[in-house]
Amino acid sequence: MNLSFTWAMVVLALLLLQATPAMGQDVDLAEHVRLTEEMRRLARRNAWNGVEAAYRGLLELAARNGDAPTFEEHYLGAQAARALGDVNATYSRLNAAVKCGSPSEVRSAIDWLANIDANYGTVSLLSQLDSAPQIIPRKMPFAPDQRAAIQKASQLVAATGRYDGLLPAGVYEFGSESLLVEPGAASAPLALREAGQVRKRGLSLAYSGIRMSGGMAYTGAGPGSTMDAEPGSFSGLGPRIAVGLEVGLSPGLGLLAQVGYQGVFGQRPSNDPAVVEAYELQGWSLDLQQDGTVLPFDDSATQMHSGYLWSGLALRAGALGLAAGPLYVATFSGSVSTLRDGCGQDGAAGQQCVVYYTGGPRAGGVAFEATYDLVDLAGLRAGLSFQAGVQTDTSRWYNWGQVGFAMLPATSRRD
Repeated sequence: MNLSFTWAMVVLALLLLQATPAMGQDVDLAEHVRLTEEMRRLARRNAWNGVEAAYRGLLELAARNGDAPTFEEHYLGAQAARALGDVNATYSRLNAAVKCGSPSEVRSAIDWLANIDANYGTVSLLSQLDSAPQIIPRKMPFAPDQRAAIQKASQLVAATGRYDGLLPAGVYEFGSESLLVEPGAASAPLALREAGQVRKRGLSLAYSGIRMSGGMAYTGAGPGSTMDAEPGSFSGLGPRIAVGLEVGLSPGLGLLAQVGYQGVFGQRPSNDPAVVEAYELQGWSLDLQQDGTVLPFDDSATQMHSGYLWSGLALRAGALGLAAGPLYVATFSGSVSTLRDGCGQDGAAGQQCVVYYTGGPRAGGVAFEATYDLVDLAGLRAGLSFQAGVQTDTSRWYNWGQVGFAMLPATSRRD
């Protein structure tokens, strides 16, 4: 009797052991179904905190029994993460959805991922300051999810001292530093430390890009040191345009190099001169051929066409930019008509005439620029520009001033 009872208990125990996994699976399946229905119901009400909690519950189930969420569940989880400002979770959940969805389902997720790549860049921010800095965009985006992403990143920096992930493209202030976030690109790591701490700096530049400027310039030339061999004072207006490169040693300090064109167009000094003399002058130098030969006279007004090379230092402070450096100008085509006394055939004093000179002077000097940003255009800052400079060919001084526009590379800090 006792033996029969013992065997019955053994058989019953074996049956219970076999049934337990199946019962556990049934419970997990029921919980999975419940969480999925809860996600759908809460999503219809835009209750995204609840959707997020349900999605995390599904992930816990998956870790326990290996039953991974479906495309729909990952997609709902991505929508919840976007609404809560967690663009990193949004991105990872969309990738998970693409891996498990059918071809007809994944199209929307792929398009969403492409949109994120086109509007966000990757950053790595670290703050070791006593008070955590805010991540402040120079221009706040309009999209609510992008605003939420910036707020979420600031919260993580405040809570943990760092943020690694995606931010909407644009220029940001992070503490005392500036940061450029470019679409689909990774910015170099940026670290803020208290004064006295060692900051490791990589080989990458703080910023780099094309710089352009253009506008209308007024140029004036003083009297030459040898009046008989050179034209007198002259002036004129003309266009001045340039293109080049600027690289940043830091967000506030850079190096620039530009090549450009400058034109000078002025009026003739007299419309009815008593005498016209014409000489050919190369470089406004002393090599004037005064052998009595009268050259064909060009009745055009004063004009000069010059190329120039400018390099120097660039300073950035918010929307204001300053730059200065050496300037070299080479005139490849020039003709100047100037009014002189006592230059007729008899050399009578007081008799005025127009003397016509042609040539191409070479001059060196310095140039200065001040800019003020008005708009940000995909990594460039566009705004107003004022430039001025002075140069000499060792015989006379030339001065000029320009008002126009400038497009400069946006700055960022790269540590």
